[in-house]
Amino acid sequence: MPRLSTKLASLDRHLAALIGLAVAQGIAICICVPSAETFLESLHVGKVNVPIAVGLVAMMYPSMCAVRYESLATLVNNAPLLRLALFHHWLSGPFIMFSLAVLFLRHQPEYMAGLILIGLARGIGGVATWNKLAEGDEPLASGLAALNVVMQLAFYPLYAWFFIAVLPPMIGVEGSSADTTISQFAVCTSLYLGVPLAAGLLTRVVVIRLAGKAWYESTLLPRLMPLKTVSMLVTLVLIFSLKTDELLALPWQVLLIAVPLLLYYVAMFAISFYWNCKRGTSYARTATMALSAAGNNFELAIAIGVAVYGIDSAEAFTTVVAPFIEAPVMLAFVAAAWYFNRRLFARPEGAHMLPHHLSHLGQSKLDRKPARTPVR
Repeated sequence: MPRLSTKLASLDRHLAALIGLAVAQGIAICICVPSAETFLESLHVGKVNVPIAVGLVAMMYPSMCAVRYESLATLVNNAPLLRLALFHHWLSGPFIMFSLAVLFLRHQPEYMAGLILIGLARGIGGVATWNKLAEGDEPLASGLAALNVVMQLAFYPLYAWFFIAVLPPMIGVEGSSADTTISQFAVCTSLYLGVPLAAGLLTRVVVIRLAGKAWYESTLLPRLMPLKTVSMLVTLVLIFSLKTDELLALPWQVLLIAVPLLLYYVAMFAISFYWNCKRGTSYARTATMALSAAGNNFELAIAIGVAVYGIDSAEAFTTVVAPFIEAPVMLAFVAAAWYFNRRLFARPEGAHMLPHHLSHLGQSKLDRKPARTPVR
C-alpha cells in the first residue's frame, strides 16, 4: 500500500502544522499588537463580528459545493443502511460524546459544552477525502454526507440545546454559564450552515448545467477546496489574536480537551467498523460507515461556538482543538481500515473472512445477493 500521507493534498497533509502556525501567529498579534484587539472588536454588526463571520461562511462553502445531494435518494432507498447511519451518527454518537464530556470535563462546563458541539457536528466534506484514501464506497459516502447536511440543518439547534442546556442539569451536572436558547442555535445554524448550503447548492446546479458535471468535479472543486483551509486558518488567526486571558494556560487546556476527543474518535470508528464487520458488510461499505461515523464537521462546531458563545469564549476555544486532532487521527483510521481489509476481508469489494469466533454470522441483509441457480 502506498504511503497514505503522500496521497493527500498539500494543505490537508500539513493541516495540523498549519493550524499550529495560525494559532502562533494569532498569539503573536495578541502580544505584540494590542491595538489589534480593539480594532477587531470594533468590526461588529450587532453581535456579529464581520471578518470572522465572513471567514466562517467561506470555510463552509467549499464543503457544501462538494456534497452530491442527488446521492441522498440512493441512501434513503436502502432502509437497513439508512437506519444504521442514523443510529451511529445521530443517536449513539451524540451520547458517546456527551458521556465523555461529562466524565472528563464536568468541572469545566464551558469546555464540556464545546466538546458537545463537536460531537453533534457530523462529518460532511472531509469524510470524502478519507473515504477515497481507504477505497471505500463513494456513492455511500456521498449519501451519508448529504444526509448529515440535511440532519444538521434540521436538528443541530435542537440537539445542541438539549445536550448543553437541558440534559446536564437533569443528571446533576453544572452546565455552561452562558444562557443559551434553542433560537440562538437555530439562527446561527441557519447563518453558518444554511447560507453556505444554499450558495453551494446553487453553484453546483448552475455550473453543472452550464459546464457539465465532469468539469465541475475535476476542475472547479479542486480549485475551491483550498478556500476551506485558508478561511479556517485566517479565522483562527483572528480568534487567537483576541484570546489575551488564556495564553499561558494554553498547552494544559489543549491536553484537557484532546483526551476525551481522541477517545471519542476511536470509539466511533471502532464501534462502527466492528458492527458492520459483524453484520457481514463488504469492506468498502464497512470502511465508509466507520470513517463517516468518526468524522466531524468541525467547521460548523467552530462557527457555532464563536457565534453563540463569543469569539473569546472557552466554548469557541474547545472547538478549535478538533482540527488539530482529526487530521492525523483520521489518517490513522484509514491505515487501520487497510490493515483489517487484509486481515478480515477476501478483497476490498468482496465478502470478508471473519475471525473463527464470528464465522457463524454469515452475510447480512445489507450486502446479501440472491444466489444464482447453476445452469445445467
